[in-house]
Amino acid sequence: VTIYLAIQPPLKAGHMIVLNVDGEDGEKIHSGDTLNFNLSNMSRGRHSVAAKVVDEQGNGLIETGPVGFYVLRTALRPRAR
Repeated sequence: VTIYLAIQPPLKAGHMIVLNVDGEDGEKIHSGDTLNFNLSNMSRGRHSVAAKVVDEQGNGLIETGPVGFYVLRTALRPRAR
């Protein structure tokens, strides 16, 4: 699952974006970094993601609301011979 973010104006020096997946803080993006997150090994089912901008002390400055999505995994049965 790839998460794409856009932010205006750009991050200030010392600020970062923290991605929150299923209620837990995870990966961080610093100013100048790409605004894409790749989430791997996601289990099947419903998940939510949100992002927030924090300052050097970790204080939240602004955040998105949660966005829900589903991960589906297809299981193929072997053909009978």
